[in-house]
Amino acid sequence: MRILLIDQYAGSLRMGMEYRPFCLAREWEKMGDQVLVVSGSYSHLRRKNPAPGLLREDGVSYRILSTPFYQGNGWRRAANVGRFVWELSRNEGELAAFSPDAVICSSTHPFDFRVGKHLAGRCGAALVFELHDIWPLSLTELYGFSPDGPLMRLIAREERRAFEESDGVVSLLPDLSLYLQQQKIHARRLTCIPNGAVCASEGGKRAPARLVRILRSVREGRRGLVLYAGGFARANAVDRFVAHASSLPDVGFAAIGEGREKADLLTDCPENLCLLPGVSPDLLGDLLRRADLLWIGTRDLPFYQYGISMNKLFDYMAAGRPVVFETPCVKNPVSDCGCGITVSPSDKIAVRRAIEELLQLSPAERGIIGERGRRAVAGRYSYPALAKRYRVFLEELLDVKRTR
Repeated sequence: MRILLIDQYAGSLRMGMEYRPFCLAREWEKMGDQVLVVSGSYSHLRRKNPAPGLLREDGVSYRILSTPFYQGNGWRRAANVGRFVWELSRNEGELAAFSPDAVICSSTHPFDFRVGKHLAGRCGAALVFELHDIWPLSLTELYGFSPDGPLMRLIAREERRAFEESDGVVSLLPDLSLYLQQQKIHARRLTCIPNGAVCASEGGKRAPARLVRILRSVREGRRGLVLYAGGFARANAVDRFVAHASSLPDVGFAAIGEGREKADLLTDCPENLCLLPGVSPDLLGDLLRRADLLWIGTRDLPFYQYGISMNKLFDYMAAGRPVVFETPCVKNPVSDCGCGITVSPSDKIAVRRAIEELLQLSPAERGIIGERGRRAVAGRYSYPALAKRYRVFLEELLDVKRTR
């Protein structure tokens, strides 16, 4: 099968996030498929941005389209998205020459769907819309945009179009069908294929000695070490992680990652909390395993009723450590497999009680809990398993298309 995967922010292990397109493409290539990933040349998520043109990374082929630099969520980012869509349209002939059997529109935004649809029709390919976050709902609830504003209404219209006009929808969220029902949106075919553990597929490189020494020092003389790894962004509620560290001075805390809010947290960082730089996935697993338990959180917002599929959550589970998951999403991978404790963000006392409860267990008892998560990743949330499920879905769409 020839698969064209469009994701403006696609990265790789060397470039940085987003990892999902790379991990899926690499597994499909191992199955004998040919994959071309189309992405933009600039993304704030990456550690290293590539030059426009053709690129080969660890067996995965990319067509990098020229997109301009931006910071924050202002007009420059809108211009970046617009340029990507324009470049995608301008290079449609070149991409059509790849002769894809399936076209996957997987950018976080829905604005490249029209070009993807035209390209799929031109090539007779199955068309898939992959949903990461529900837009504009996540934007209105997280950042306070008015749902009646012109941009939000445009996003809602384009997302509805993608749901209804694609041959199939792949959702990272398990309960998207509830949202579609509430909005009276009809999707022809829908399946859930969540994110997976990147660390689990990358072996076990040892983390730099300097970072290991820092973790040891923050844990020394304290009851244990609680670790967070991920983006320092509003959605991840890292400010609450800092608050938990302040309220539990006899416990060591460490946060690994980068993001716009990191500088603000540095000014109010308690002595028992250290903030470390982001690391590549092949190093992260070793650092996660050096913690006694892992924390991850979200804001207390209604849109989490449709499910959750955070990138780092599956890396946590793969590390075999208990997880304290602070989220209003009661149905989630942690609660499903019993590899930790899920607590409402509105109950600060319950969160701290969960941390203390897990730290009171022996290392062997915590290991039993963490092992449930590791087994769940090996069976359901590894990228080899997810890529196989995805490919079966693509085959089903192609079979339907051939019989029309």
